[in-house]
Amino acid sequence: KCRGPEIDRGGLGSAFAQYTDVITTTFSSWPGNWTVWTDGATGLGQSTAKTHVGSFAAFCSEDGTGTRRTYPNSLNTTMAQIVSLSGYNDANLNFWYWLNTESNYDFFQVKVYTTANGWVTVFSASGNSSGWQNPNISMGAYAGVASLVVSFEFHSDSSGINSGDAGVWVDDVYLRAYHAGFSKTGTATLNGNVTNSITLAGNST
Repeated sequence: KCRGPEIDRGGLGSAFAQYTDVITTTFSSWPGNWTVWTDGATGLGQSTAKTHVGSFAAFCSEDGTGTRRTYPNSLNTTMAQIVSLSGYNDANLNFWYWLNTESNYDFFQVKVYTTANGWVTVFSASGNSSGWQNPNISMGAYAGVASLVVSFEFHSDSSGINSGDAGVWVDDVYLRAYHAGFSKTGTATLNGNVTNSITLAGNST
């Protein structure tokens, strides 16, 4: 008799684990695997001022103290890392964020980069999030890509900052990639391995 592959629905404890967390970030260490860039005196950095779970998050306008609660005008800052989704057939990006910015002028964005398509914005928010929010973004279009840049960004214009706690805090970032032959529900399929190979030509600056 032939037996199908063992499916570990929790993603642990099996040679045929359903998924791998390609990015797992709670910001307890900084910068970890992130490459951080800013054009000002402050930028994305480790914060204790506001967190979703635990003691740390990333804030858009840190100066090294970990306690800032607002941001300046004309700030552009990013944190990015390069990951591989080669050999996976699906993926999701999940994170928590708290936002209070000048609506339609100051933006929190998530972008991805491939040599095939350049920069693509997969998430954008501005204004007031009314507390912590938890988007779950399908990244299935990038399954099989060998070099994928994932970039969290904050951009403010030249005037206008909301009162009170202002800016964006980001916490608990996970990029979960599902192995070829498995769906998100853990059902075995007859899919072959994804073998696209794209070489990264640029970096996030």
